[in-house]
Formats: sequence, structure tokens, C-alpha cells
Amino acid sequence: AGLTEPSKWLLPEGVELARATARRVELLPKMSRLKEELQKAVTTGNLEDLRKVVGEAKSSGFDSPANWLLAGGPACWESASSKLQFMDQRQQQQVRIEGDLQAKIPGQMSSTDALAVKALVAQLDAVGISGQKIDALKERSRALDEQVPLLRQLQECLVNKDLAQISDLLGKVTTAGLDSSGNWILPDGPKAHSNAKQWQSILQEGEADKSFEREDLAQQIDVLGFSLDTSAMKLLISQA
Repeated sequence: AGLTEPSKWLLPEGVELARATARRVELLPKMSRLKEELQKAVTTGNLEDLRKVVGEAKSSGFDSPANWLLAGGPACWESASSKLQFMDQRQQQQVRIEGDLQAKIPGQMSSTDALAVKALVAQLDAVGISGQKIDALKERSRALDEQVPLLRQLQECLVNKDLAQISDLLGKVTTAGLDSSGNWILPDGPKAHSNAKQWQSILQEGEADKSFEREDLAQQIDVLGFSLDTSAMKLLISQA
């Protein structure tokens, strides 16, 4: 007892050795706690907990294997510090990826490339980025998915003479709210819609003319039914 007092030693280096040993023994409770917390942090993988306990262990000098008095202590330190380094690097990589994706949002908010916009939305969802800008981008993606096929159909319908199909298509456009030019994202949308409506009118006029011709022909048949003009009847029959 009292070996930390210089007067108790005959060897001059003995007192320093005794004091160093006493300091290390005093650290045993803290050392035991840190060993347990290092093991737990490695198991749970919580970055903040891992950073906290590794920082405390390092500031206490336990980043040096020589300072550990407990078996397995250096291995716990090595495992925890290595995992912290790995998780820090992964977090930095995640931040870079998120930054790159965020930087693409403004450009895609004015894009009409439905596939490119949808791809960016999928990447943002994959890394868990959310917010008002992402919601707006998702809405644009949804609108493009709706408008692109409608625009294509409007452009292609100008060679279609089936009035019923044209009318059905224009009904779909109205249901989507795209009978108002301001609701189109695609710049060619309003013009294509206008052209399709004009084509519908032309087809409707043609149907009206055909209907009138059929009615006129029926009236002539009724009149000639009581006529003896065989040449006129033959001409009428050829027109029927």
C-alpha cells in the first residue's frame, strides 16, 4: 500500500510505474463500458451511436491496443473504427448521389421526354428523396404518360375516316382536361387537338352531305314510282 508515494520506493522508476498502473486500474470500469458500447454499436449499425462511442474511446486513448487491459478490447476498437469509416464513406457517397439527382430536377421539370422524367423519378424514390419538388416532378411524369399517347393518336387520326373513332378520341381528350390548350405540357398538343376537331367537322359535313343525298334519292324514287319514264328510272337506279 502507498506505493504511489516516492518515499515508499527504493527504485526511482518504481513510483512512476506504480502510478501508471493505478491510473490504468482506475480506467477499468470505463474501459469495460466502452468495450460493451463498441460491440453494441457495431451490431446495431447506428451511425450516430457508432461515431459517439468511437470518439469517446479515441479521446480516452483506447485507439492504441497497448492501453487496453481487457481481453478483446483492441479487437472491439478495430471493428468499430473500421465500420465507422465504412459507414462515413457510404454516407458521403449517398450525399453525392442525392446531390447529383437533385441537380437534374430543374431540367426535367421542363422536359417532354416521358421516359427520362420517369427514370429520374424512379432514381429519386430508390434513394428515398422526397419533397415538394419531387412531388411536382412525379405529377409531370404522370401528365406526360397521359398526354404522349393522346398526342400521337391526335396526329394519326387525320388519316382516319371513321367519325365514331375520331369522336371517341376527342372525348378522351376532353375527359383529360386537354380541350383547354393551357393544360397541355406538350407544345404540339393544342395544335394537334385543333386539327383533329377540324377533321371531325369535315367528316361530319361529309356525313351530312351523304345523308342529304340519300334523302333526295329516296324522294326521287317515290316520284318515279308513279312515272312511266323508263330512262329516268334506269339512271336513278344506277345512282342508288
